[in-house]
Amino acid sequence: NKTERANRLELLKTELSFFEDLPEIVPFSAENGEGVESLREILEEISERILKIKLQIFLLKEQSKKQVR
Repeated sequence: NKTERANRLELLKTELSFFEDLPEIVPFSAENGEGVESLREILEEISERILKIKLQIFLLKEQSKKQVR
């Protein structure tokens, strides 16, 4: 039920509070769809960051090749 779930979530947050820089906890349910949109947004943001980093690495390598020539 909702009370048990809320209690478990609070317990999890308490246990994880000992670690620094942990990301937000996103409750998720495949049964009722809770959290799906939040996780989708997080994954899209991560994907965008990875693509930007890969592009920067590629451009730096290309720039390095031009300097060698």
